[in-house]
Amino acid sequence: VVPLHPGDRTRLKMEIHVVGHLVALVAVGLVVGAIARLTLPRRQSLPIAMTMLVGAGSMVLTGLVAPGLVGFFLGVVVAVVIISLTTGAAVQSPGRAR
Repeated sequence: VVPLHPGDRTRLKMEIHVVGHLVALVAVGLVVGAIARLTLPRRQSLPIAMTMLVGAGSMVLTGLVAPGLVGFFLGVVVAVVIISLTTGAAVQSPGRAR
């Protein structure tokens, strides 16, 4: 076992903090995706799991740019916009000719 130098311990604590922050953003993002889905009035063509992944992605992006409560609300808005754009594109896509 090689002992850690004091600088290595500080770096290790920082890495653990960053990983913990990202895990928290993803966990909150799953909930944000569900909230975003509930805020849209019409039926969505995306499955709930994909909607939650969009929420997780939006929270990671906005949480790194704007942390805290502002980042949370911004993440909800970004998730709603992405979900509405994807479901709008799915609704307007051409279907089979009948």
